[in-house]
Amino acid sequence: MQWGVSYYPELIDPSEWATDLDRMAEMDLKTIRMLDFAWSALEPREGQHTLDWCDRFLDMLQERGMKAVLCTPTAAPPPWLTEQYPEMMVVLRNGQRLSYGERRAACVNNGVYRQHSIEIAQTMARQWGKHPAVIGWQIDNELIGPEFREFFECHCDACVFRFRQWLKARYPSVEAINDAWGLKFWSMAFSAWGEIPTPKCRRAVMGHTLDFHRFYSDSTVDYLRLQYDALRANIDKRQWVSHNSTGLFDRGIDHRAMARELDVAGWDAYRGAAAAGHDHIDAFNGLAHDWFRSSLGKPFWLFETGASEGFSTSFMAEMRARGALGVMFWHWRAHRANLEQTARAICDHDGQPVPQRVEAIRAAQKRLAGQPALPATLSAKSAAIVFDPDNVRAQHRDSRRPMPYLDAVGQMQEPLWRHGVMMDVVHPGEALEAFKFVALPGLRLMKREDAARFAAFVKAGGVLLATGRTAHQDQHGVYYRRAGEPMLAVLGLSIRDARVGKPQTVRTADGQRFTDVVECEELTLEGAEALAWFEGGTLDGKPAAVKHRHGKGQVFYAGGHSRNFNEWLAQQAVKAAKLDWHEQPHAEACVIDHLTQKKRWLINHGDQAVEILGHTVPARDFVIVPRK
Repeated sequence: MQWGVSYYPELIDPSEWATDLDRMAEMDLKTIRMLDFAWSALEPREGQHTLDWCDRFLDMLQERGMKAVLCTPTAAPPPWLTEQYPEMMVVLRNGQRLSYGERRAACVNNGVYRQHSIEIAQTMARQWGKHPAVIGWQIDNELIGPEFREFFECHCDACVFRFRQWLKARYPSVEAINDAWGLKFWSMAFSAWGEIPTPKCRRAVMGHTLDFHRFYSDSTVDYLRLQYDALRANIDKRQWVSHNSTGLFDRGIDHRAMARELDVAGWDAYRGAAAAGHDHIDAFNGLAHDWFRSSLGKPFWLFETGASEGFSTSFMAEMRARGALGVMFWHWRAHRANLEQTARAICDHDGQPVPQRVEAIRAAQKRLAGQPALPATLSAKSAAIVFDPDNVRAQHRDSRRPMPYLDAVGQMQEPLWRHGVMMDVVHPGEALEAFKFVALPGLRLMKREDAARFAAFVKAGGVLLATGRTAHQDQHGVYYRRAGEPMLAVLGLSIRDARVGKPQTVRTADGQRFTDVVECEELTLEGAEALAWFEGGTLDGKPAAVKHRHGKGQVFYAGGHSRNFNEWLAQQAVKAAKLDWHEQPHAEACVIDHLTQKKRWLINHGDQAVEILGHTVPARDFVIVPRK
């Protein structure tokens, strides 16, 4: 695994560069990520570039056999740009236009911002696209829309215009939009394209909100593509181009679509970042690694991770076990002024390494040394979990659900992560033929064509594990006439949304009881076999979990959610698919099949040593054992 660190040479006196680089090299941090916020240092005035200082720094890297990943600095435009062209700044739904002093405050749809982004990317690529120290490029920084806001959005004139153009490319007429979004109520129907606004109103209908967020995600992908093309036209073919995604699962951004515009996928892996405030922190981190590995079917990079809070050998090991090619720490030296004067840095404000952090990094490097190189491509797994940005967007639009979509994802994925079921991550619309087992957590928004794809997967012999509320609404948020309508034939039942407020008790056929099941549905068997029943309350005696044979395959369905209940059903589904399920009870530990050897990683993120598959795994550490 390649190790590196973020560094800001524009903030450090050049007389100290050599000392810093030599210390990095001593720690085997030989890949330097840089320039992500250096626009004003590279272009202090419009059209006036000062690049010689960076030339000298890159030459120093080359002399030491070190490498660089250069970032386009477009996440933080300089004041000469933002003040001269205020129209390029994000407009919030309350009409406030963001201004100088914020990051990620420029609108990706604004033509001025786009043109200047292309120009700075071209300038950098022409200057350093053939430099021998440069191995790769990172476009922008954490493209998630405006920072520190409820959700990604902009309502500027450029977004209004481009949103209407986006809609015109997808709907044949305004009347088709009225029908798809269900706008006849409250006299909401439009009569012309020019009447359609961005959804500033918090009570805007679901279809309007969903399409706007799809548009904004597509706009972000398009902005990424503009910079990719500017770089690729001017750099050596051996230099790769990537991006550091963040806010992975909670923002509704389609990171998979972003990754597929790039040569290498990557994200910023701070412990807890992927979970976004939800439970199952370590499981969500594992899901994020799987997400980026399977996006391109290749090893990925971790462009940022902390050297202090959350850091452990086990955290590094799971990155490597799931396909990380390289890891870079954020960052080398604590800032003395301005923002992000963080405790995450490896060195203090005087540039002196913090001994505890140095020792921790070296310990992890030593433990992971000697791992075989990852191949250029990685084959698909036998299992997959479906993750859908649309259902995240719907969760933000309607946060009243007792089981938010991301919680449903976590409760399904965590037991699979813990018990060693290796999975790829797929969109609802992707092909499933490569898999034996597919997990489908709480996908309440579902297109009919996606439902047909899941049914075909089962009919051909696959095993599907699903939880409620599945397929209650279409892709516009319009309710089907019958709950679960496009999936009922494959599920072998009918569903009524019971909306039971209190947690319910479930009794299983093998005598187990779970007392914390929420978001329950009333299920009626129509060919399926009951595996568990509700006990007490308004659903007493009704099926709570079923299995149904459909064609050559099987579906397992839970009409409610709880961690232990979902785990109980998941185990049965995995065994039906004839996949490995490694029984181990520790909530902060997992089993991972080795990507290149007939071995397994046993990883313990907890603070106490544990026994896994007959092996003692120290706290916050790992062991690798033969795969029997």
